[in-house]
Amino acid sequence: MTSVPVVPVVSVGVSAALALRRNTRLGEVFVSFRRSCYLQTCAGEVLCLADEGLGRGPLTISVCLPEQADLPALGVLGKTPCLLEDDSLRVATLVLELGGAEVWAPPVPSKAMDTLLFRRTGELTTHISSLVPPEGLGPLLPQLQTLASGQSLDIDQLVPVSALAATTIQDLANGLVAGDVIRTEAGARGLLGLGPGLTPSGDDLLVGLLLALHAARSYMAPPLSEVVVAHAPVMTGTISESMLKQAALGLGNEASHQLINALFEGQPEDEVLHKVDALTSVGHTSGWDTLVGILLGLHLVGRAMP
Repeated sequence: MTSVPVVPVVSVGVSAALALRRNTRLGEVFVSFRRSCYLQTCAGEVLCLADEGLGRGPLTISVCLPEQADLPALGVLGKTPCLLEDDSLRVATLVLELGGAEVWAPPVPSKAMDTLLFRRTGELTTHISSLVPPEGLGPLLPQLQTLASGQSLDIDQLVPVSALAATTIQDLANGLVAGDVIRTEAGARGLLGLGPGLTPSGDDLLVGLLLALHAARSYMAPPLSEVVVAHAPVMTGTISESMLKQAALGLGNEASHQLINALFEGQPEDEVLHKVDALTSVGHTSGWDTLVGILLGLHLVGRAMP
């Protein structure tokens, strides 16, 4: 087995930092990949241990892994114990030094939603609609403004997961704007767990939607947050549930917040598109699905503006 020296922790997400303080015994690994893994504490909280190149998040412990390091090859596998020892975290052969880590929290937009941001959101949606992959919920982007308006659209050309989501998103959009709790709950339940993978497409969309609504300080954020937190535990997987609960607090991954802030701050188009690229490179379709949720949320806030 390849040995690895003591590895410095670069940053700890704000929610991960709280979990570490609450636990004297951490727990164990339950999913492992080459450059990241998910840990579950004895209290059932989910944390992500990841190389810093994969980006930061509220539940992420970002570490500076050697370039050649491969976590499963280092013995970081399912059921591997994770032990907290003073200012270090031991996972298999890895000793992670926590002492010099900064606590990361996403920046909050300094500007409010206005008509200019609403217009820029529409322009961005149109600009990137031709770039979407065929899988996941990205194919909804060309018709996103129609969906956000609550109007019906032609779903015949959509892939199955997008077609299933379209009608649900229409109901959710109308429920959120009208403050209709029943329609909001039905729409959110229709998206929770929709699609394959550790973070299904419907969940990723809801994450983006929640982040956008919280960033805009919209009246739509609290009711959607309550519905998602109530139903996620029984409608989706453990990792996705944890991400959704963070999004219900307005907390998401670094790439999502960087794009949202770029839009709110009116950054130049090339900067915004660079941040779109960074977000859509996350996972197979997760980044695109989250992007659809973010833009949907901003369209809904714009629709609800007086």
